[in-house]
Amino acid sequence: DIVESETIINKFCECSASKINYQKTEILQLGTQQWNHLPTWVQPNIKKEIKLLGVFIDNNGFSQTNNQMIENKYTQTIGLWSKLKLSIEAKLQIVKSWVISKVWYHGKLGCLSKQFYKNLEKMISNFIWNSTFNRVSREVMRLNKNEGGMNTFNIEYKCKSMQVQFLLSAINEHNQNNKQPWIKILINRAIELKEKIS
Repeated sequence: DIVESETIINKFCECSASKINYQKTEILQLGTQQWNHLPTWVQPNIKKEIKLLGVFIDNNGFSQTNNQMIENKYTQTIGLWSKLKLSIEAKLQIVKSWVISKVWYHGKLGCLSKQFYKNLEKMISNFIWNSTFNRVSREVMRLNKNEGGMNTFNIEYKCKSMQVQFLLSAINEHNQNNKQPWIKILINRAIELKEKIS
């Protein structure tokens, strides 16, 4: 209940000599239940999505805004580097250093869609070959250099493996409390991701 929550926060503010900044306060309404008898300051502060630790969240979980935001960033970066005449090796280095690095944080959290990864892989291929026609398939490009490839990788699978790593480390840190419901959720999520990339 938002009124009860405000009462608790106000009591905390009295004890800590702090104050709620109502102008910067954002509220995300979860579920379909209607809120009645709200304080006057609440209604303007109810948002369809909020940004938390760099990630946009809406009523359904991770917002599609995350995909659009990262896509805009890597599109701009690739657009800038596309103006230069570069070797394939140089382009691959740019992709690893300047393009894919923009994906890791959100990819690790699992808030990017499958379509996002498809669009990213396509744009990277077009950038590398300066054409929509790929002279070498992505599968061959992912091979080691001594096998005729360029040692690239599947970005979506890399992000999913990072998710598994993150989840497993969280589980290992709390293995003594593995009877708690949230630990079971993490275990099931880790197994689900592991099956997808194996």
